Amino acid sequence: MPPTVGTSEYSMNASSLSVQAQYVLPLAINLSGSAVYYYTLGNSSLSMIVPITNSLTFAFTILAGILLGEEMGSKDTLYGVALVFVGVLLMLE
Repeated sequence: MPPTVGTSEYSMNASSLSVQAQYVLPLAINLSGSAVYYYTLGNSSLSMIVPITNSLTFAFTILAGILLGEEMGSKDTLYGVALVFVGVLLMLE
């Protein structure tokens, strides 16, 4: 059985994380994206929002990986991301 950790240790860890930008910034971006997603779901047509969200999730995952220094694979990956954005723009018109 693992040793139990007191509540004060958990609160100390939580308070130390709450002031670190490496933790707070990605959390804030993620939570704001979720808020925008739920707002959009409530105010738009599902037949348009769901495909846009699913395709942009792929595109933004690839772009975030590139910004973080990961290998992008081939040039076809960038072409695919560009086509996703073109497709979204066509859906919005």
